[in-house]
Amino acid sequence: MSIHMLNTDYEPSEVTLSFYEYLEGSELELKLNMLYNASCMLAVASNLQAVSFAYNKRKICLKRTHLEEWYDCALTNELTEMDIMKKIEALVVAGNELPL
Repeated sequence: MSIHMLNTDYEPSEVTLSFYEYLEGSELELKLNMLYNASCMLAVASNLQAVSFAYNKRKICLKRTHLEEWYDCALTNELTEMDIMKKIEALVVAGNELPL
């Protein structure tokens, strides 16, 4: 895996996580993991505006604004990992489509 920081000196900043090996698991599992990881990164880094994942010859980009709309709350460092996990679980159980 490699991490590429882009546009960090000014808004919007973005980080890209590139996975060189094939990621295994169901598409739902991969998307849930990416959603959780991006949410955690955006919550702790206030200047980060997007997180991209390059994997299995695909690329998914999750933007702060889109995720905050989906969660219906701001992603701030006041959210704990458990808060994020509970929000994802509640929204998925309620039938909301994943924002990927």
